Amino acid sequence: MREINKTKYLAVFSIATLIFISGVITAQYINKIKLNEFASAQTDLRNYILSLNLQTELAKKYECRVDTIRLTREKDKLGSQLDMLENRLGKKDGDIKSLKEEYSLLSIRQWILFEEIREKCDKKIINIAFFYSNKNNETLCQSQGYVLDYLYKKYPNYVVIYALDYDIDDPALNTFKEIHNITQVPSIVILDKTYHGFQNKEKLEQIVTQEIKNIHIS
Repeated sequence: MREINKTKYLAVFSIATLIFISGVITAQYINKIKLNEFASAQTDLRNYILSLNLQTELAKKYECRVDTIRLTREKDKLGSQLDMLENRLGKKDGDIKSLKEEYSLLSIRQWILFEEIREKCDKKIINIAFFYSNKNNETLCQSQGYVLDYLYKKYPNYVVIYALDYDIDDPALNTFKEIHNITQVPSIVILDKTYHGFQNKEKLEQIVTQEIKNIHIS
């Protein structure tokens, strides 16, 4: 009787061990597939960033012929893809931080280009830079992001929004922050005027509508 129990326990233990091992192997295989997918997504994003950088360079030569709406929509598409990857890999992931830095530099280049287009070509553009942080005042920054999304959807033919991570330590981004006196988050730059702290929907919409009126008057 004891021999039978011993054999039964050994069989159960062996089956349990096999199930555990196969589970570990399956998990490793799935993780490998996911890592390959993420690596491919990162490569695609980097290629897209490079393409948009070249697009910006080309646009400089033909400033007044550039379709600014199309340029901003492509930048927004890139931002959405980056957000999706950040949600999967996490905000602290090294590759995500690197991609966000590249995205920030692209945003600054496009900001400068659009300022030139607005001045030289009489284009109806309202540049808005939004500084946020994943470390400080994160909830307030998210709320500010929702307000800006509302403005972008309501005034897509005028408003261009650049979301910039305040915590990225980059010389160009630091210079941009210094020029516009960005010392806290959230902060917003509309054209050349800086607004510190959270700005509610009513206030921002009033500012934007006034700028749109100024555009039509001029």
